[in-house]
Amino acid sequence: MRVNALRLPYNEAYFYGASNNIAQRDNMRGKTDRSHGINSTDDAQEKDKDGIKAKEEEQAKDKTEKDRFTKEELREIEALKKRDQEVKQHEIAHIAAGGIYVRGGANFQYELGPDGRRYAVSGEVSIDTSEEPRPEATVRKMRIVQRAALAPKDPSPQDRRVAAQAAIKASRAMAEIMKQAMAEKRQERAEAEKKDENSENASNKKGGIISIYA
Repeated sequence: MRVNALRLPYNEAYFYGASNNIAQRDNMRGKTDRSHGINSTDDAQEKDKDGIKAKEEEQAKDKTEKDRFTKEELREIEALKKRDQEVKQHEIAHIAAGGIYVRGGANFQYELGPDGRRYAVSGEVSIDTSEEPRPEATVRKMRIVQRAALAPKDPSPQDRRVAAQAAIKASRAMAEIMKQAMAEKRQERAEAEKKDENSENASNKKGGIISIYA
């Protein structure tokens, strides 16, 4: 962990589309438009056929993938997918709670799976934990840092350490606020006492005049 920084996991998701299926569907619809025209019934039937075809292709892809890898490799791929998702959810929670104090994006460490894809297995994000010039601002900031550190459902030991450090800084700032408040009260009391003393002296001077007649 860098000084004044919180580092936590994150990951990156990969999305794979079925662009070929979309192109095929568009071509089929284009031919239908030119030769027969389109009505709602034909369109619905064609969508059903496309859906069935896409499902069959997906099943064929899964079967091909299972044929390509051993059982151990398939288990490893599933474990990497699960870890990738957990890392992403963990870090999203930190970023969402950290708000303006999150510094930059997340850094990731990847592992290459048997399928040739990269899966995030760990990562980190930085959050500003420096104290502010005013103790009141420091208290507010440290509370946000604490929430950010403990935002995931399974905070890591590092997360808990950062939360503990933020709590210490918040307590120190609260003590400073109380110290300032006490100093202000003492000053107010001293000023009030001085004012009362001046008033009393003024009254004594007025009451101390004695007239002497010969």
